[in-house]
Amino acid sequence: MKLLLLLSLGLLAIQPRRSGLPAANQHWCEQPVRKLRWLNQMIQNAQSWPAYHYGWEVHQAHYRGQEVFVLHLCRYCGRSRGFLLYNHYGELIGRGEGADSIWVTTLANDRLLAAHPGRFMAAR
Repeated sequence: MKLLLLLSLGLLAIQPRRSGLPAANQHWCEQPVRKLRWLNQMIQNAQSWPAYHYGWEVHQAHYRGQEVFVLHLCRYCGRSRGFLLYNHYGELIGRGEGADSIWVTTLANDRLLAAHPGRFMAAR
């Protein structure tokens, strides 16, 4: 009986996941700007930057099976981009440069949460 139970559990564990559904360990916070105080504070801080400050965007995404929040920063009048990657608890888990970094290109289910109105505009 135990062998049958273990075999059943093993088969369930190796079954391929359906692509439309997140894995059981992939948390996805609904309305994160409302529910996560640290994220709301970060967005408010970014919105308080002077109007001439470089552009920014905040995204929610999945990266390697976990929910992440990405703060994209545009510097040097649109010629350079960087980003900071945070987990659900507001802990910095990565940083990088460039819009096509391996970190940024492997994000899944990316959605924009907030942005500077004139974001990522190059100087004329």
